[in-house]
Amino acid sequence: MKILARLIVSLAGLGLAWSGTAGMAQGLEGSEYGIKAAYLYNFALFAEWPADPAMADAPVTICIAGKDPFGAAIAEEFKTRRVHDRAVEIRYIRDQQDPRSCHVLFINEPNSRRLQEILQKVKDAPVLTVGDSEKFIDSGGMIGFIIVDNHVQFEVNQGAAENVDLKLSSRMLQLAYRVKEAVEHP
Repeated sequence: MKILARLIVSLAGLGLAWSGTAGMAQGLEGSEYGIKAAYLYNFALFAEWPADPAMADAPVTICIAGKDPFGAAIAEEFKTRRVHDRAVEIRYIRDQQDPRSCHVLFINEPNSRRLQEILQKVKDAPVLTVGDSEKFIDSGGMIGFIIVDNHVQFEVNQGAAENVDLKLSSRMLQLAYRVKEAVEHP
């Protein structure tokens, strides 16, 4: 419950619509992955993808690659949610499927070789990559979950997001535990 309270305070500090998010985390039993699911939703709210007129009315797709830590409850929780006035769709990416059509890609892959394969598939696509493996952002991922003092936190690799023209809200960056800045090339 302490973690959920911290999440609500953090989201309130961002000015997010946290009442719905708190319900989401409780719907997933307030677990670590319930909190992470709430964060996934808010990451989608506070990210801006390059304009694509062909996709203007398409759902925002949140994909899960690797083992699904959320279970069936995530699809139920997201089915009535909206991001930027668009429906939210949950998809599961299997080994041979192309993840480049995802808006948000949660990668739950402890195998570092497999993680690199997935990140390589989306490295030039505007896909917001999120994971919770150790050193996720240092491996090229954009947002990595970490546990600090028994609280779910996140780190951001701003350079990886900027490389594919994804814009992350300054409010999201302020809440991050650590932001890995874009590297300037002379």
